[in-house]
Amino acid sequence: MATTSKNYSIFYVFLVIFAIVMTCVIFLIQQSSFLAIKEVGIKGNLHYIDKTALTRLLKPSVTGSLLNIDTKAIQAAAKSLPWVEHIKVERVWPDRLELTVTEATVLA
Repeated sequence: MATTSKNYSIFYVFLVIFAIVMTCVIFLIQQSSFLAIKEVGIKGNLHYIDKTALTRLLKPSVTGSLLNIDTKAIQAAAKSLPWVEHIKVERVWPDRLELTVTEATVLA
């Protein structure tokens, strides 16, 4: 009976150490430049939207790393442009964001 109790104690100590190590690893990855966004790609058939203007508009929202980027803020900023109907934001590991823009259709 004593060995079973000892085995559980060793297991719990190992579990606590593992949790601490994983927390430190996650913290270090978030703080390092390893997952920092270095490139933003814009795809889509853009006839009325200027890529340069879109990039300038989104620049304040595209900060940090891929783990903590606010994709909803990027979508909201892009939808503030009049011709943006939909925008899809994808994380491309390790350091790239891919934006797929759908323009609003012209009704004639």
